[in-house]
Amino acid sequence: MTPDTSNSEGPRLSARQQAALPFIAASSSPKEAALNSNISVKTLRRWMEDDEFREALEEIQQQAAELASFQLQSLMLQGVTIISLAMKDPNPALRLRAAQAAFVYGSKLGQDRKLKEELQSLSDALPLWAAQQASL
Repeated sequence: MTPDTSNSEGPRLSARQQAALPFIAASSSPKEAALNSNISVKTLRRWMEDDEFREALEEIQQQAAELASFQLQSLMLQGVTIISLAMKDPNPALRLRAAQAAFVYGSKLGQDRKLKEELQSLSDALPLWAAQQASL
């Protein structure tokens, strides 16, 4: 008999499923996931049919994506510092390349912000449009 590893806050997963979750989340294919977590592909498929298991896997994948995002933001800050230092280098060619990089990345950031604002405006307008369509 397997111990009950559930609590009132989390899914009811076996110890084997809980141990396999990080390996499955980090794998790029079902075959790799099964191999890395020491289970068969058939077992993995069966587990993936379980809503609680899928939810737990999605939660781990979301946490991993958030961690990767934080790490990328940190690397971006380091990159900005390096570009800033390169813009002060005595070598004019290096200063020019650094300035070009700053311009390209700064422009992309501005475009991303503008796109985000436009998407937010559309998102804000959608309920109004839906209400108008419903009244027709």
